[in-house]
Amino acid sequence: MVNQSTNVVIIETERGLAGIGEGGEPRTMEECASMLIGLDPFRIDNLWQRMMRGYFYPAGREKLHSLGALDLALWDLKAKALDVPVWQLLGGKSRNYVELYATAFPNPRGGTLEDAARACIQAGFRTYRYATDNPRQREVDRFKLVQKMYEDCVLLHKGAGDGGWAIDFHTELDPPDAINLATMLEPLHPYFCEDLIRSEGVLSYETIRQRTRVPIAVGEQFGYKWDINTLIEKTTHRLHAGDAAQRGWHRRVHEDHCACRDSLHWNDSPLYRPDLRSGTRQLSDRHLDHGVDGDVR
Repeated sequence: MVNQSTNVVIIETERGLAGIGEGGEPRTMEECASMLIGLDPFRIDNLWQRMMRGYFYPAGREKLHSLGALDLALWDLKAKALDVPVWQLLGGKSRNYVELYATAFPNPRGGTLEDAARACIQAGFRTYRYATDNPRQREVDRFKLVQKMYEDCVLLHKGAGDGGWAIDFHTELDPPDAINLATMLEPLHPYFCEDLIRSEGVLSYETIRQRTRVPIAVGEQFGYKWDINTLIEKTTHRLHAGDAAQRGWHRRVHEDHCACRDSLHWNDSPLYRPDLRSGTRQLSDRHLDHGVDGDVR
């Protein structure tokens, strides 16, 4: 088992080029990396398929994290060899800047959540992002938690206005509580509600979608493109999360966005990026952001 990893990965060639990636854990990393030795690093798609299908069992989500770290390094290496930014390899630049949200923007001295949300918007961020596990507790009263989060979101709405705030459920609520809280938040117009329930079954979001009208953000914990395809075709979510290291492929996330954009079910397809843990993945995803058209957060 592996949590979100900040392991740094370096791929070196005989000519002295080096690509840098991030993610994964030792055992699955060793399995994936051993399949690359002696091969052409420019054949990125082919190498991805080789790592994905090279063993008896297809890669699971944890292994995709290791595969994604190597994939980031391959894209970095290729871009350096050709002396171009990675976004140039993903179809060229599509924007000059990317709007950002802020997670837990600092409170002004002596201020409230309302003050923090207002200061966040005034600082130039698109949205103030909050979470249901603030503060973290060992024992949780689910009814009190739902009510507390609603009251906190009322303050966020007062400070940031319609669409100026968002909340991450962090997959910690059962479906009835998640639906209850999301329904309570509808009149407050969040920019999105993220990861409402556990992500073991992608079709669970079809049930959630039928019972609440808030914009749902999801995708960060789903690895395969077929999971994302199901989310798109079932029109379950409004914003799609894509982290190249966790999803296992720069181009996979690029394809996710294009699929959202081109789907008959979607008129708009914002791509949002989870708050990442290090500069390596932030930098890699900024290249990805610049290489897709449409709305990006």
